[in-house]
Amino acid sequence: MDALASADILVFEGFRLDRRRGRLLKQDEDGAFRSIAIGSRALDVLSVLADRPGVLLSRDEIMGAAWPDTVVEDANLAVQISALRRILDRGRAESSCIQTIPGRGYRFVAPVTRTNSAAPPASLPPSGNGVDEHITADEQLQGCPGVPARPDEPPSQASRWRPGAA
Repeated sequence: MDALASADILVFEGFRLDRRRGRLLKQDEDGAFRSIAIGSRALDVLSVLADRPGVLLSRDEIMGAAWPDTVVEDANLAVQISALRRILDRGRAESSCIQTIPGRGYRFVAPVTRTNSAAPPASLPPSGNGVDEHITADEQLQGCPGVPARPDEPPSQASRWRPGAA
């Protein structure tokens, strides 16, 4: 499935699918994104569908991407689609964001925005800790003296603890 991935983050209808970290987040009424409990196979199926919105994908295409090199029953896909609909369609006024085309496959109909940035959206409320912080794609704290911008960068001298220093 990773070969199909063209962006790390897919955003649609108040959801963020973070494919790199393997998680689905839903925006709450306060604008914050909260993690949703969902199985890894359902995430794989969602990733395949959301990566190609509006495109009819056959059951074989979806199953080949979600269960590579594995023989599974067709019912497994139906179970995962059902689980996705329970989560994605909760409170949705329109029909499901996953259309079933009988005898042909499935189509993801919600508009999707792609990004490679894992930084939180601007709508997230401040942390409340009094620090003007920004979390980058590598989840390193930025804007604080001595905190490395990249994981391979050593911390600055000012941030190192030294015996006897207070």
